[in-house]
Amino acid sequence: MNILLVSSLFPNSLEPLRGIFTFQIAKEMWTYENVRVIAPVPVMGNFKFLNLLRKYKVRSDIPFCDNIDGNLVYHPQYTAVPGAGILHHVAMYRALRPLMSTILKDWHIDAVNCHWIFPDGAAVRKICAELGIPVMLTPLGTDLNRYAEFPLRRQVIKSALRKSDKVSVLNREMFGKCLNLGVSKERLAIIPNGVDLEEFFILDRKAARAGLGVAADSQTILFVGTLVPVKGVEILLRAFDLMRRKRRTGSLELFIVGAGHLGDSLKKLSAKLGLDGAIHFVGPVMHSDLVHWLNAADCLCLPSLTEGHPNVMMEALACGTPIVASPVGSVPDFVTEATGRLARPLDHVDLAAKLEQCLARAYDREAIRGSVQDFSWRECAQRYVSELRGLIEKRSGETPHPSKEKADV
Repeated sequence: MNILLVSSLFPNSLEPLRGIFTFQIAKEMWTYENVRVIAPVPVMGNFKFLNLLRKYKVRSDIPFCDNIDGNLVYHPQYTAVPGAGILHHVAMYRALRPLMSTILKDWHIDAVNCHWIFPDGAAVRKICAELGIPVMLTPLGTDLNRYAEFPLRRQVIKSALRKSDKVSVLNREMFGKCLNLGVSKERLAIIPNGVDLEEFFILDRKAARAGLGVAADSQTILFVGTLVPVKGVEILLRAFDLMRRKRRTGSLELFIVGAGHLGDSLKKLSAKLGLDGAIHFVGPVMHSDLVHWLNAADCLCLPSLTEGHPNVMMEALACGTPIVASPVGSVPDFVTEATGRLARPLDHVDLAAKLEQCLARAYDREAIRGSVQDFSWRECAQRYVSELRGLIEKRSGETPHPSKEKADV
């Protein structure tokens, strides 16, 4: 079966960690299906002065074609001017339409799976309708949780979802939101993201700390993610400050792994609260190094306002590390009394209390890992392929192209 996977959330030569979850799905699909990837890159067009703004930095030197693990990945550029977001799907359509038509000339596309609804899904859905290709759209979180709240974008997103052949979502919350947007239940499927159980596993906590230079005797809270408002890191800092002020004994530290445009303001807040020395801004780390940070921590904290399916949640659980998080997206499906605590979003007092409860409990790390034992990336990819195969067979009784193994015979 020839599958075209489209997503602007996908690694490239300058951003190897971008959309690592989509890459994991593609990586598994590559082992047994014929898959090509289009990962569009936003550029500023004639508004090059915006390159000076960190938030809108252009990745214009990313090559148009890339080869990842022997597989072809296209990086077409589309114009994305800040403040004109409602037009981004039009710009992406213009960039992808000729490329998809060219691919189709010498490589039959059986089905398309597009991860990220706006602008990606809106553009790809229209192209697939014009080219006669079945398409499954996959919202990932912010695209459905927040973009759909903007009146103009909501109409575009609603139309794309309702007119697509299939919609896969990460959790029950997103399933309900798609129903409210008019997507019929029979065209919806829930496919949670997986976790690499061979890359993320339980290590000795003291050894992990020693390797990272983390004090062996301190209670350690870890945050991993992008430093943007929706991740609620400011709430975490205020909760941490409250915990420190209430404690009389014992060392308490917070490690923040990740980067984002709020980095400087969060450091200033940390200094204002007098937390320098107790909060450590680590910056981004290689994905392969994350296993050590997750094992070194007493708990992972995700105080997000919204989420789809946070992959670091699955990775922490695979490492036997309990989690304190907001009950958003897929979080309530995995964070239970046995694996952590749920805290009210935007409530730093409740967050502080739940963190203290988590730190005070002796968790069974093997039991925590067991909670995600059946969620592998291979299983996740197979479910995507199964849904796509069903679309192809449903459309006029077509037979998909053979799998990679059969094609090579």
